Amino acid sequence: MEDEDNDQYYEDYNDEEDYNDYNEEDIEDNNKEEEKNIKNEINLNEQPIKDYEIIQNSEIIKKRDIIIQKFIEFSNLSYDEAELVLIYYDWNYDKLMEYWFDNIEKISIESHICQSEESKKEIQKFLSENELPPNTCLICYSEFNPEDSISLKCEHKMCKDCYKEYVKNKSETEPNSIVMTPCPLKGCNLFLTRTIFKKCITEKKYQRIFAKSLVRNFIARNNNIKPCPNPRCNLSIRVPVSLAKEIKCNCGWNFCFLCLEESHVPCDCEMAKLWKESTREKGSGEDFIWMKENTKNCPKCGTNIEKNQGCNHMTCQRRAGGCGFEFCWVCLGPWNAHIITSIDSYYTCLNKEKKEEKRQRKRFIPKKFEEKFLGKKKNLLDRYIKFYQSWDSHKNSLEFAYKLKDRVKEFKYNLINKKAFLESDVEYLDESLNMIIDCNRLLKNIFVYEYFLDEDTKNVLFDNNLEILQNQTDSLLELIELNQLTDIL
Repeated sequence: MEDEDNDQYYEDYNDEEDYNDYNEEDIEDNNKEEEKNIKNEINLNEQPIKDYEIIQNSEIIKKRDIIIQKFIEFSNLSYDEAELVLIYYDWNYDKLMEYWFDNIEKISIESHICQSEESKKEIQKFLSENELPPNTCLICYSEFNPEDSISLKCEHKMCKDCYKEYVKNKSETEPNSIVMTPCPLKGCNLFLTRTIFKKCITEKKYQRIFAKSLVRNFIARNNNIKPCPNPRCNLSIRVPVSLAKEIKCNCGWNFCFLCLEESHVPCDCEMAKLWKESTREKGSGEDFIWMKENTKNCPKCGTNIEKNQGCNHMTCQRRAGGCGFEFCWVCLGPWNAHIITSIDSYYTCLNKEKKEEKRQRKRFIPKKFEEKFLGKKKNLLDRYIKFYQSWDSHKNSLEFAYKLKDRVKEFKYNLINKKAFLESDVEYLDESLNMIIDCNRLLKNIFVYEYFLDEDTKNVLFDNNLEILQNQTDSLLELIELNQLTDIL
Protein backbone atom coordinates (compact mmCIF):
# COMPACT_ATOMS: atom_id res chain seq x y z
CA MET A 1 0.00 0.00 0.00
CA GLU A 2 1.33 3.37 -0.97
CA ASP A 3 2.70 5.80 1.61
CA GLU A 4 0.10 8.44 0.79
CA ASP A 5 -2.68 5.98 1.61
CA ASN A 6 -1.14 5.31 4.99
CA ASP A 7 -0.69 9.00 5.68
CA GLN A 8 -4.32 9.69 4.87
CA TYR A 9 -5.28 6.74 7.07
CA TYR A 10 -3.67 8.27 10.14
CA GLU A 11 -4.80 11.78 9.25
CA ASP A 12 -8.37 10.47 9.27
CA TYR A 13 -7.79 9.25 12.82
CA ASN A 14 -6.17 12.51 13.75
CA ASP A 15 -9.11 14.61 12.62
CA GLU A 16 -10.16 17.21 15.16
CA GLU A 17 -13.76 16.05 14.84
CA ASP A 18 -12.79 12.53 15.91
CA TYR A 19 -10.16 13.20 18.53
CA ASN A 20 -11.05 16.29 20.49
CA ASP A 21 -13.64 16.40 23.25
CA TYR A 22 -17.22 16.48 22.00
CA ASN A 23 -19.67 19.12 23.15
CA GLU A 24 -23.36 18.33 23.52
CA GLU A 25 -24.35 19.82 20.14
CA ASP A 26 -21.67 17.80 18.36
CA ILE A 27 -22.87 14.59 20.00
CA GLU A 28 -26.51 15.25 19.19
CA ASP A 29 -25.80 16.08 15.53
CA ASN A 30 -23.48 13.11 15.13
CA ASN A 31 -25.93 10.69 16.72
CA LYS A 32 -28.74 11.86 14.43
CA GLU A 33 -26.54 11.31 11.41
CA GLU A 34 -25.45 7.92 12.73
CA GLU A 35 -29.05 6.80 13.26
CA LYS A 36 -29.82 7.63 9.62
CA ASN A 37 -26.82 5.68 8.35
CA ILE A 38 -26.60 2.97 10.99
CA LYS A 39 -27.61 0.28 8.50
CA ASN A 40 -24.64 1.19 6.34
CA GLU A 41 -22.18 0.77 9.20
CA ILE A 42 -20.17 -2.40 9.35
CA ASN A 43 -21.46 -5.05 11.74
CA LEU A 44 -18.40 -6.73 13.21
CA ASN A 45 -20.47 -9.66 14.47
CA GLU A 46 -22.07 -10.30 11.12
CA GLN A 47 -20.90 -13.38 9.20
CA PRO A 48 -19.01 -12.58 5.97
CA ILE A 49 -20.68 -13.69 2.76
CA LYS A 50 -17.45 -14.92 1.13
CA ASP A 51 -14.79 -17.30 2.37
CA TYR A 52 -13.24 -14.22 3.97
CA GLU A 53 -13.86 -10.50 3.77
CA ILE A 54 -11.39 -7.62 3.62
CA ILE A 55 -12.44 -4.62 5.70
CA GLN A 56 -11.11 -1.08 5.63
CA ASN A 57 -9.72 -0.17 9.05
CA SER A 58 -11.31 3.24 8.68
CA GLU A 59 -14.70 1.48 8.82
CA ILE A 60 -13.69 -0.24 12.06
CA ILE A 61 -12.66 3.12 13.51
CA LYS A 62 -16.06 4.59 12.57
CA LYS A 63 -17.79 1.80 14.46
CA ARG A 64 -15.42 2.41 17.37
CA ASP A 65 -16.21 6.13 17.42
CA ILE A 66 -19.96 5.49 17.43
CA ILE A 67 -19.60 3.54 20.67
CA ILE A 68 -17.40 6.25 22.21
CA GLN A 69 -19.86 9.00 21.33
CA LYS A 70 -22.78 7.06 22.79
CA PHE A 71 -20.88 6.53 26.02
CA ILE A 72 -19.96 10.22 26.17
CA GLU A 73 -23.65 11.10 26.02
CA PHE A 74 -24.43 8.51 28.68
CA SER A 75 -21.58 9.25 31.09
CA ASN A 76 -20.81 12.93 30.40
CA LEU A 77 -17.09 12.12 30.25
CA SER A 78 -14.61 13.69 27.85
CA TYR A 79 -13.64 11.82 24.68
CA ASP A 80 -10.26 10.88 26.18
CA GLU A 81 -11.81 9.51 29.36
CA ALA A 82 -14.65 7.66 27.64
CA GLU A 83 -12.17 5.96 25.32
CA LEU A 84 -10.01 4.67 28.19
CA VAL A 85 -13.03 3.38 30.13
CA LEU A 86 -14.25 1.46 27.07
CA ILE A 87 -10.77 0.03 26.49
CA TYR A 88 -10.72 -1.26 30.07
CA TYR A 89 -14.17 -2.85 29.59
CA ASP A 90 -13.13 -4.47 26.28
CA TRP A 91 -15.69 -2.33 24.44
CA ASN A 92 -18.57 -4.09 26.18
CA TYR A 93 -20.91 -1.11 26.13
CA ASP A 94 -23.95 -2.94 27.53
CA LYS A 95 -22.07 -4.21 30.57
CA LEU A 96 -20.61 -0.76 31.21
CA MET A 97 -24.03 0.89 31.11
CA GLU A 98 -25.28 -1.60 33.68
CA TYR A 99 -22.54 -0.87 36.23
CA TRP A 100 -21.54 2.73 35.54
CA PHE A 101 -23.71 4.88 37.85
CA ASP A 102 -23.36 2.59 40.88
CA ASN A 103 -19.58 2.33 40.53
CA ILE A 104 -18.37 5.54 38.89
CA GLU A 105 -15.40 6.09 41.24
CA LYS A 106 -14.32 2.43 41.19
CA ILE A 107 -14.55 2.18 37.39
CA SER A 108 -12.72 5.49 36.95
CA ILE A 109 -9.78 4.24 39.00
CA GLU A 110 -9.76 0.80 37.37
CA SER A 111 -9.91 2.41 33.93
CA HIS A 112 -6.88 4.58 34.78
CA ILE A 113 -8.61 7.94 34.30
CA CYS A 114 -8.45 8.84 38.03
CA GLN A 115 -5.61 8.38 40.47
CA SER A 116 -6.03 5.81 43.21
CA GLU A 117 -5.16 6.59 46.84
CA GLU A 118 -2.29 4.10 46.69
CA SER A 119 -0.88 5.88 43.66
CA LYS A 120 -1.15 9.29 45.31
CA LYS A 121 0.67 8.06 48.42
CA GLU A 122 3.47 6.48 46.39
CA ILE A 123 3.98 9.64 44.33
CA GLN A 124 3.88 11.83 47.43
CA LYS A 125 6.54 9.68 49.04
CA PHE A 126 8.74 9.97 45.94
CA LEU A 127 8.39 13.76 45.77
CA SER A 128 9.05 14.26 49.48
CA GLU A 129 12.20 12.12 49.32
CA ASN A 130 13.60 13.92 46.28
CA GLU A 131 12.45 17.50 46.98
CA LEU A 132 12.80 18.66 43.38
CA PRO A 133 12.53 22.39 42.58
CA PRO A 134 9.52 23.64 40.57
CA ASN A 135 9.51 23.14 36.80
CA THR A 136 11.88 20.19 36.98
CA CYS A 137 11.39 17.30 34.58
CA LEU A 138 10.66 14.13 36.52
CA ILE A 139 12.58 12.06 33.96
CA CYS A 140 15.80 13.92 33.19
CA TYR A 141 15.67 16.25 36.27
CA SER A 142 16.43 19.33 34.14
CA GLU A 143 14.53 22.60 34.36
CA PHE A 144 11.94 23.43 31.70
CA ASN A 145 9.66 26.23 30.64
CA PRO A 146 6.11 25.39 31.84
CA GLU A 147 4.84 26.02 28.32
CA ASP A 148 7.19 23.34 27.00
CA SER A 149 6.03 20.61 29.35
CA ILE A 150 3.50 17.79 29.01
CA SER A 151 1.41 16.09 31.67
CA LEU A 152 -1.85 14.31 32.32
CA LYS A 153 -4.37 15.65 34.84
CA CYS A 154 -2.13 14.16 37.54
CA GLU A 155 0.15 17.16 36.85
CA HIS A 156 3.31 15.04 36.69
CA LYS A 157 5.06 17.37 34.30
CA MET A 158 7.93 16.32 32.06
CA CYS A 159 9.74 18.20 29.33
CA LYS A 160 8.44 17.60 25.81
CA ASP A 161 11.60 15.85 24.64
CA CYS A 162 11.47 13.27 27.44
CA TYR A 163 7.74 12.67 27.02
CA LYS A 164 8.07 12.21 23.26
CA GLU A 165 10.99 9.83 23.69
CA TYR A 166 8.98 7.84 26.22
CA VAL A 167 6.05 7.47 23.82
CA LYS A 168 8.36 6.52 20.92
CA ASN A 169 10.06 3.86 23.02
CA LYS A 170 6.70 2.38 24.05
CA SER A 171 5.59 2.40 20.41
CA GLU A 172 8.62 0.37 19.36
CA THR A 173 8.75 -2.06 22.29
CA GLU A 174 5.02 -2.54 22.97
CA PRO A 175 3.24 -1.61 19.70
CA ASN A 176 0.18 -3.78 20.33
CA SER A 177 -0.61 -2.20 23.70
CA ILE A 178 0.46 1.39 23.09
CA VAL A 179 -3.13 2.57 23.77
CA MET A 180 -2.67 1.44 27.39
CA THR A 181 0.55 3.29 28.17
CA PRO A 182 0.92 4.52 31.78
CA CYS A 183 2.15 7.93 32.91
CA PRO A 184 5.98 8.06 32.72
CA LEU A 185 6.29 8.65 36.47
CA LYS A 186 6.64 5.32 38.23
CA GLY A 187 3.73 4.70 40.60
CA CYS A 188 1.18 6.82 38.74
CA ASN A 189 -1.77 4.71 37.60
CA LEU A 190 -3.13 7.10 34.93
CA PHE A 191 -2.96 6.05 31.26
CA LEU A 192 -1.89 8.36 28.46
CA THR A 193 -4.83 9.92 26.63
CA ARG A 194 -5.46 10.49 22.93
CA THR A 195 -4.61 14.16 23.38
CA ILE A 196 -1.18 13.29 24.80
CA PHE A 197 -0.45 10.90 21.93
CA LYS A 198 -1.44 13.57 19.47
CA LYS A 199 1.09 15.98 21.02
CA CYS A 200 3.89 13.42 21.10
CA ILE A 201 3.43 11.51 17.87
CA THR A 202 4.47 13.57 14.86
CA GLU A 203 6.48 11.07 12.78
CA LYS A 204 4.50 8.97 10.29
CA LYS A 205 6.13 5.76 11.51
CA TYR A 206 4.73 6.15 15.03
CA GLN A 207 1.41 7.46 13.76
CA ARG A 208 0.92 4.21 11.85
CA ILE A 209 1.84 2.13 14.91
CA PHE A 210 -0.68 4.01 17.02
CA ALA A 211 -3.40 3.77 14.37
CA LYS A 212 -2.92 0.00 14.07
CA SER A 213 -2.97 -0.36 17.83
CA LEU A 214 -6.40 1.31 17.95
CA VAL A 215 -7.77 -1.27 15.54
CA ARG A 216 -6.11 -4.25 17.25
CA ASN A 217 -7.45 -3.21 20.63
CA PHE A 218 -11.01 -2.79 19.34
CA ILE A 219 -11.21 -6.14 17.51
CA ALA A 220 -9.14 -8.15 20.02
CA ARG A 221 -12.19 -9.80 21.59
CA ASN A 222 -13.51 -10.88 18.17
CA ASN A 223 -11.57 -13.98 17.08
CA ASN A 224 -13.04 -13.80 13.59
CA ILE A 225 -11.41 -10.46 12.75
CA LYS A 226 -7.68 -9.75 12.57
CA PRO A 227 -5.63 -6.91 11.09
CA CYS A 228 -3.37 -7.69 8.17
CA PRO A 229 0.15 -8.36 9.59
CA ASN A 230 1.74 -6.14 6.93
CA PRO A 231 2.95 -3.16 9.00
CA ARG A 232 2.13 -0.78 6.12
CA CYS A 233 -1.38 -2.10 5.47
CA ASN A 234 -4.59 -0.54 6.77
CA LEU A 235 -6.91 -3.47 6.18
CA SER A 236 -8.42 -6.17 8.39
CA ILE A 237 -9.75 -9.62 7.53
CA ARG A 238 -12.99 -11.20 8.73
CA VAL A 239 -13.65 -14.95 8.40
CA PRO A 240 -16.68 -17.11 9.29
CA VAL A 241 -14.59 -19.38 11.54
CA SER A 242 -11.16 -18.73 13.02
CA LEU A 243 -9.10 -21.46 11.36
CA ALA A 244 -5.79 -21.81 9.54
CA LYS A 245 -6.71 -20.23 6.21
CA GLU A 246 -4.61 -18.65 3.46
CA ILE A 247 -5.44 -14.95 3.12
CA LYS A 248 -4.49 -12.82 0.14
CA CYS A 249 -4.85 -9.24 1.30
CA ASN A 250 -5.37 -6.40 -1.18
CA CYS A 251 -1.98 -5.02 -0.16
CA GLY A 252 -0.32 -8.13 -1.65
CA TRP A 253 0.47 -9.80 1.68
CA ASN A 254 -0.17 -13.57 1.82
CA PHE A 255 -0.57 -14.96 5.33
CA CYS A 256 -2.25 -17.55 7.51
CA PHE A 257 -5.26 -16.15 9.38
CA LEU A 258 -4.66 -18.32 12.46
CA CYS A 259 -0.95 -17.69 13.16
CA LEU A 260 -0.55 -14.48 11.05
CA GLU A 261 2.71 -15.87 9.64
CA GLU A 262 3.51 -16.05 5.93
CA SER A 263 1.14 -18.39 4.09
CA HIS A 264 2.30 -21.97 4.67
CA VAL A 265 -0.19 -24.04 2.62
CA PRO A 266 -0.18 -27.10 2.54
CA CYS A 267 1.53 -27.21 5.97
CA ASP A 268 -0.41 -26.69 9.18
CA CYS A 269 0.70 -24.06 11.69
CA GLU A 270 2.59 -26.58 13.82
CA MET A 271 4.71 -27.76 10.89
CA ALA A 272 5.44 -24.19 9.80
CA LYS A 273 6.40 -23.13 13.33
CA LEU A 274 8.68 -26.12 13.82
CA TRP A 275 10.41 -25.59 10.49
CA LYS A 276 10.87 -21.89 11.21
CA GLU A 277 12.50 -22.71 14.53
CA SER A 278 14.81 -25.18 12.80
CA THR A 279 16.06 -22.61 10.30
CA ARG A 280 16.16 -19.48 12.47
CA GLU A 281 19.75 -18.29 12.94
CA LYS A 282 21.13 -21.75 12.27
CA GLY A 283 22.69 -21.03 8.89
CA SER A 284 22.24 -24.49 7.36
CA GLY A 285 20.70 -27.89 7.86
CA GLU A 286 24.00 -29.36 9.06
CA ASP A 287 24.30 -26.69 11.76
CA PHE A 288 20.78 -27.34 12.99
CA ILE A 289 21.19 -31.11 13.21
CA TRP A 290 24.50 -30.72 15.05
CA MET A 291 22.87 -28.31 17.54
CA LYS A 292 20.02 -30.74 18.20
CA GLU A 293 22.38 -33.69 18.65
CA ASN A 294 25.03 -31.98 20.81
CA THR A 295 23.41 -29.13 22.73
CA LYS A 296 20.42 -28.47 24.99
CA ASN A 297 18.71 -25.34 26.25
CA CYS A 298 18.96 -24.33 29.90
CA PRO A 299 15.53 -25.28 31.37
CA LYS A 300 15.39 -21.97 33.24
CA CYS A 301 16.56 -19.27 30.82
CA GLY A 302 16.81 -21.12 27.49
CA THR A 303 20.52 -20.44 26.88
CA ASN A 304 22.04 -23.02 24.51
CA ILE A 305 24.60 -25.24 26.27
CA GLU A 306 27.09 -27.75 24.85
CA LYS A 307 28.10 -30.77 26.95
CA ASN A 308 31.87 -31.12 26.55
CA GLN A 309 32.56 -33.43 29.52
CA GLY A 310 31.10 -36.71 30.77
CA CYS A 311 29.54 -35.45 34.01
CA ASN A 312 25.79 -34.77 33.94
CA HIS A 313 26.11 -31.84 36.38
CA MET A 314 25.61 -28.75 34.20
CA THR A 315 25.83 -25.06 35.13
CA CYS A 316 24.42 -22.30 32.93
CA GLN A 317 27.47 -20.02 33.14
CA ARG A 318 26.76 -16.37 33.96
CA ARG A 319 29.97 -15.24 32.24
CA ALA A 320 28.58 -16.68 28.99
CA GLY A 321 25.28 -14.83 29.38
CA GLY A 322 23.49 -17.59 31.33
CA CYS A 323 21.52 -17.52 34.55
CA GLY A 324 23.69 -19.72 36.80
CA PHE A 325 21.07 -22.48 37.07
CA GLU A 326 22.48 -25.95 37.90
CA PHE A 327 20.70 -28.89 36.33
CA CYS A 328 21.02 -32.49 35.17
CA TRP A 329 21.93 -32.98 31.51
CA VAL A 330 19.79 -36.13 31.24
CA CYS A 331 16.47 -35.18 32.86
CA LEU A 332 16.95 -31.36 32.83
CA GLY A 333 15.76 -31.22 36.44
CA PRO A 334 17.41 -29.12 39.19
CA TRP A 335 20.72 -30.66 40.22
CA ASN A 336 19.97 -30.23 43.93
CA ALA A 337 17.05 -32.68 43.49
CA HIS A 338 19.52 -35.48 42.70
CA ILE A 339 20.70 -37.79 45.46
CA ILE A 340 24.50 -38.03 45.32
CA THR A 341 25.68 -41.28 46.94
CA SER A 342 28.90 -41.88 45.02
CA ILE A 343 31.03 -40.59 42.16
CA ASP A 344 28.85 -42.66 39.79
CA SER A 345 25.89 -40.45 40.67
CA TYR A 346 27.46 -37.68 38.59
CA TYR A 347 27.36 -39.86 35.46
CA THR A 348 23.94 -41.50 35.79
CA CYS A 349 20.36 -40.25 36.26
CA LEU A 350 17.81 -42.22 38.27
CA ASN A 351 14.88 -39.90 37.48
CA LYS A 352 13.63 -42.19 34.73
CA GLU A 353 10.08 -40.91 34.63
CA LYS A 354 11.21 -37.34 34.49
CA LYS A 355 13.80 -38.25 31.91
CA GLU A 356 11.15 -39.77 29.63
CA GLU A 357 8.84 -36.76 30.10
CA LYS A 358 11.62 -34.32 29.17
CA ARG A 359 12.73 -36.52 26.28
CA GLN A 360 9.25 -36.38 24.80
CA ARG A 361 8.99 -32.64 25.39
CA LYS A 362 12.36 -31.86 23.81
CA ARG A 363 11.98 -34.23 20.86
CA PHE A 364 12.65 -32.52 17.54
CA ILE A 365 9.93 -34.40 15.67
CA PRO A 366 6.40 -33.73 17.02
CA LYS A 367 4.70 -36.74 18.55
CA LYS A 368 2.18 -37.08 15.75
CA PHE A 369 5.03 -37.41 13.22
CA GLU A 370 7.42 -39.54 15.25
CA GLU A 371 6.31 -43.05 14.23
CA LYS A 372 7.63 -42.78 10.69
CA PHE A 373 11.07 -41.87 12.01
CA LEU A 374 11.48 -44.81 14.36
CA GLY A 375 14.66 -46.66 13.44
CA LYS A 376 15.68 -43.94 10.95
CA LYS A 377 17.80 -41.69 13.15
CA LYS A 378 20.91 -42.36 11.10
CA ASN A 379 19.18 -41.06 7.98
CA LEU A 380 17.66 -38.02 9.69
CA LEU A 381 20.60 -35.73 8.93
CA ASP A 382 20.65 -36.59 5.21
CA ARG A 383 16.89 -36.29 5.03
CA TYR A 384 16.83 -32.87 6.68
CA ILE A 385 19.64 -31.48 4.51
CA LYS A 386 17.93 -32.72 1.34
CA PHE A 387 14.67 -30.92 2.09
CA TYR A 388 16.40 -27.89 3.54
CA GLN A 389 18.32 -27.33 0.30
CA SER A 390 15.15 -27.63 -1.83
CA TRP A 391 13.29 -25.30 0.52
CA ASP A 392 16.15 -22.79 0.51
CA SER A 393 16.34 -22.83 -3.29
CA HIS A 394 12.69 -21.82 -3.68
CA LYS A 395 13.01 -19.32 -0.85
CA ASN A 396 15.78 -17.60 -2.82
CA SER A 397 13.70 -17.74 -6.02
CA LEU A 398 10.79 -16.16 -4.14
CA GLU A 399 12.98 -13.32 -2.86
CA PHE A 400 14.37 -12.78 -6.36
CA ALA A 401 10.85 -12.61 -7.82
CA TYR A 402 9.88 -9.93 -5.29
CA LYS A 403 12.94 -7.90 -6.30
CA LEU A 404 11.83 -8.10 -9.94
CA LYS A 405 8.60 -6.21 -9.19
CA ASP A 406 10.09 -2.71 -9.36
CA ARG A 407 12.12 -3.54 -12.47
CA VAL A 408 9.09 -4.98 -14.27
CA LYS A 409 7.08 -1.92 -13.28
CA GLU A 410 9.73 0.34 -14.81
CA PHE A 411 9.89 -1.85 -17.93
CA LYS A 412 6.10 -1.61 -18.37
CA TYR A 413 6.23 2.15 -17.95
CA ASN A 414 8.79 2.46 -20.75
CA LEU A 415 6.75 0.25 -23.06
CA ILE A 416 3.56 2.24 -22.49
CA ASN A 417 5.04 5.75 -22.55
CA LYS A 418 7.91 5.39 -24.99
CA LYS A 419 6.76 2.63 -27.34
CA ALA A 420 3.01 3.31 -27.27
CA PHE A 421 2.00 -0.09 -25.91
CA LEU A 422 -1.46 -0.37 -24.38
CA GLU A 423 -1.84 -1.24 -20.70
CA SER A 424 -3.72 -4.39 -21.71
CA ASP A 425 -0.77 -5.48 -23.88
CA VAL A 426 1.63 -5.70 -20.94
CA GLU A 427 -0.58 -6.52 -17.96
CA TYR A 428 0.32 -10.19 -18.35
CA LEU A 429 3.79 -9.33 -16.97
CA ASP A 430 2.34 -8.56 -13.53
CA GLU A 431 0.11 -11.62 -13.69
CA SER A 432 3.06 -13.82 -14.59
CA LEU A 433 5.24 -12.43 -11.84
CA ASN A 434 2.48 -12.90 -9.26
CA MET A 435 2.08 -16.48 -10.43
CA ILE A 436 5.83 -17.07 -10.03
CA ILE A 437 5.66 -15.68 -6.48
CA ASP A 438 2.68 -17.86 -5.57
CA CYS A 439 4.25 -20.99 -7.08
CA ASN A 440 7.61 -20.54 -5.36
CA ARG A 441 5.87 -19.92 -2.03
CA LEU A 442 3.83 -23.08 -2.54
CA LEU A 443 6.88 -25.09 -3.59
CA LYS A 444 8.98 -24.16 -0.58
CA ASN A 445 6.06 -25.06 1.68
CA ILE A 446 5.56 -28.36 -0.14
CA PHE A 447 9.11 -29.40 0.73
CA VAL A 448 8.44 -28.63 4.39
CA TYR A 449 5.23 -30.65 4.19
CA GLU A 450 7.02 -33.50 2.40
CA TYR A 451 9.69 -33.54 5.11
CA PHE A 452 7.01 -34.46 7.65
CA LEU A 453 5.18 -36.75 5.22
CA ASP A 454 5.55 -40.49 5.60
CA GLU A 455 7.51 -41.69 2.58
CA ASP A 456 5.28 -44.75 2.36
CA THR A 457 2.26 -42.55 1.63
CA LYS A 458 3.87 -40.82 -1.34
CA ASN A 459 3.42 -42.08 -4.88
CA VAL A 460 4.91 -41.56 -8.31
CA LEU A 461 2.12 -39.14 -9.26
CA PHE A 462 3.05 -36.83 -6.37
CA ASP A 463 6.71 -36.72 -7.41
CA ASN A 464 5.88 -36.25 -11.10
CA ASN A 465 3.46 -33.38 -10.46
CA LEU A 466 5.95 -31.74 -8.12
CA GLU A 467 8.65 -31.96 -10.77
CA ILE A 468 6.34 -30.48 -13.42
CA LEU A 469 5.42 -27.56 -11.14
CA GLN A 470 9.08 -26.86 -10.38
CA ASN A 471 10.13 -26.94 -14.04
CA GLN A 472 7.26 -24.73 -15.20
CA THR A 473 7.88 -22.20 -12.42
CA ASP A 474 11.61 -22.04 -13.15
CA SER A 475 10.94 -21.65 -16.89
CA LEU A 476 8.49 -18.81 -16.31
CA LEU A 477 10.95 -17.04 -14.01
CA GLU A 478 13.66 -17.27 -16.67
CA LEU A 479 11.32 -15.82 -19.30
CA ILE A 480 10.28 -12.84 -17.22
CA GLU A 481 13.81 -11.76 -16.30
CA LEU A 482 14.46 -8.43 -17.96
CA ASN A 483 17.10 -9.68 -20.36
CA GLN A 484 14.45 -12.02 -21.84
CA LEU A 485 11.47 -9.68 -21.93
CA THR A 486 12.18 -8.11 -25.32
CA ASP A 487 12.34 -11.56 -26.90
CA ILE A 488 8.80 -12.50 -25.88
CA LEU A 489 7.01 -9.27 -26.75
